Amino acid sequence: ADLHTLWNVYVFASIYMNLDKYSPVKYDEKRILAKLKLEDRWVLSRLQGLIKEVTRYMEEYNIHLAVRSLRRFIIEDLSHWYIKLIRRRVWIEEEEDVKITAYYTLYRVLKTFLVLLAPYTPFLCEEIYQKMFRNAEPDMPISIHMLDWPRYDESLVDKELEENMDIVSKIIEIGLSLRMSSGIKIRQPLRRLIVFTDSDKIGKAVNTLSEIISDILNIKKIFVEKTEELKNYIEYEVKPNMASLGPKYKSKAGKIVKALGKIEVNSFVRELKSRGEYILEYEGERFKILLEDVKITERVKEGFARRDFEDGVVLIDTVISQRERYEGLARDIVRRIQFMRKELDLPVDAYIHVVVKVNRRRIKPLTEFSKYISEETRAKKLEITDKPLFDKDFYVKKWNIEDEDVVIGIYRV
Repeated sequence: ADLHTLWNVYVFASIYMNLDKYSPVKYDEKRILAKLKLEDRWVLSRLQGLIKEVTRYMEEYNIHLAVRSLRRFIIEDLSHWYIKLIRRRVWIEEEEDVKITAYYTLYRVLKTFLVLLAPYTPFLCEEIYQKMFRNAEPDMPISIHMLDWPRYDESLVDKELEENMDIVSKIIEIGLSLRMSSGIKIRQPLRRLIVFTDSDKIGKAVNTLSEIISDILNIKKIFVEKTEELKNYIEYEVKPNMASLGPKYKSKAGKIVKALGKIEVNSFVRELKSRGEYILEYEGERFKILLEDVKITERVKEGFARRDFEDGVVLIDTVISQRERYEGLARDIVRRIQFMRKELDLPVDAYIHVVVKVNRRRIKPLTEFSKYISEETRAKKLEITDKPLFDKDFYVKKWNIEDEDVVIGIYRV
């Protein structure tokens, strides 16, 4: 399974690089390095750590530890993380810097990784080397086993960035968990995520890598606030603790219960917690209420989901506007079209004609996302209608999305 992951990374890289006729010798490396995005710099920094680690383990004859490090890198760092982060960049049609820097980074990382792995899986590494790297650079040695051993490059190491990415990956994990517990699928865009923390380190990591959090969690805005601001998103329920009030106030306890039912709860709780007591006035009488006299239940306000972590709290706004709902529908339609492309075994670069049949009331708001649907599915022509015309060339399929039938037809042009 682990070698299958390596093969999938190779297939991903080779398909898109071949489509765009990417050639590593065509570009100036200094210019590319100056334009790297944060995720590119991160994986190159991780690669240097891998080179250093594997080299040391081999020199110490700790072969099993070297293989363990290689496995962790290809699965966790490259396949599960970096590939996920650059997927949209390689879908861009034009030759933009963000795409070329992704190609440069993935090419360099995969090539270096193969050299490190070659002593353990010589034939597989040779196969990928011949198919991908010898074709791209014909002047390279005839075998991967003739390449120099990779050298550790201190200039590419960024430990702070690696630490920031570790922090952000935990925030993303919490965000995904909150989506799941709220029953909101990842394709449904959400408005905002807020990280409440007093840690400057966490705040800096989230602000620096907010684009990555936003992209993976499909949440438009990412904010960082101090922990004290969490009070603006919290509401409380206060109930009398009769075990304490009864013996203390006896016959007057009933008055206190009535008075507690009329207070402004949030200000009552804030004062009680800050001062340790609250002077309750009712029908001309004053009662000193202590923390043990009441039972306080804290909960996040409606429309938010909360999860605490070691150094703070993560909140996501779960209120979905009408426009965001249609954006989610557009993403669902894209997913179905991509599945239909796979069923037809269409090449990645094949263009298609798409017709989507929806209820009439959905046509106008969904049309707003026509450009997105077309770009994600390589649709040269897209029709969103309630009266479709499917001729014999169309592959047509009915889907149920959000409890409503959506009929999609596609054919290759």
